[in-house]
Amino acid sequence: MNPILNRLYTILDDHVVIGNVEDGHEYYRTKGGSILRVKNAGQSSMLVEGTRQINGETPSVPVSYIYDQTPETQGGNGKSYILEQGPVLGTRQTVFNILGQHPEFKRFHDLLEASELIETKHDKKFACSDSCISTFNNFHYTVYVPTNESIDQLIADGDLHTWDDVAALDTTIAEQNTLYHQYVNEIDAFLRYHIQDNAIVINADNTTGMDKMDSEGNFTTPYETAYLATEKTSTGEIRAFKKLNVKTNEKGSDIWIIDAGGNTRKVVKTPGLYNLMAREFTYAQSEKSQASIIHNSSSAVVHLIDGPLMTKKKN
Repeated sequence: MNPILNRLYTILDDHVVIGNVEDGHEYYRTKGGSILRVKNAGQSSMLVEGTRQINGETPSVPVSYIYDQTPETQGGNGKSYILEQGPVLGTRQTVFNILGQHPEFKRFHDLLEASELIETKHDKKFACSDSCISTFNNFHYTVYVPTNESIDQLIADGDLHTWDDVAALDTTIAEQNTLYHQYVNEIDAFLRYHIQDNAIVINADNTTGMDKMDSEGNFTTPYETAYLATEKTSTGEIRAFKKLNVKTNEKGSDIWIIDAGGNTRKVVKTPGLYNLMAREFTYAQSEKSQASIIHNSSSAVVHLIDGPLMTKKKN
């Protein structure tokens, strides 16, 4: 593909929302799988933000004119919003970049940094835009980050080990070699269970496909994580991606996550620590410096949550 066309398709897809951006929400998914933020929708002061603007890297883009084709007499094909001052822009921040910029994410960042989940080359042949998540593909994701204090408590209770614990083991000794694999698998499972398919965003409509509302007006739906676990059944063992149950209301003003251990965690709505947007690319070339064609891209939203997600009930 022509490199210019390749880039133009990406830009265009990130400017198209399939649906109504004046329905009372603030965040919307684009055709390209990224996120747009809309302020003062339908008004003369309407502003639009791509993920770069959402992260505060560049200013919002004002809408100068709304071209309404919604009526049947106008074709019934929705609305176009004219952005004369420039396009919305997508971030180039990866999840790992974002984690490293906030001290509140330090414990999770340190665990992720030394893991095999971080890569700079995908499948040994596609250069990555930076340090990227190896489980990401051409889709959108949510990364939940427990507070530093809650991770420290897990470590203190012996429910989670660190890479320092791993490094201290002598793998030439059989018993310690067994512990080595146990600790590595434990950290890997912990990290993967905090990476979820589907981007769930505060103040967005996250109820697509949900049809059951509880008495408090909340919807709950299961989502797969990146943790591939072995489960014992009556017919033997099966391998399946461990799930999380996510509960939210129609406005998306709050998000709760119920883990396999029965714990309920909540997205912490501290400004600057939720709805952080990441975009990760792999290129058709093996060297980043020579890259001209995007092979695939993924988008992710990062949230601080008030406690760790556990893959099973505590004994």
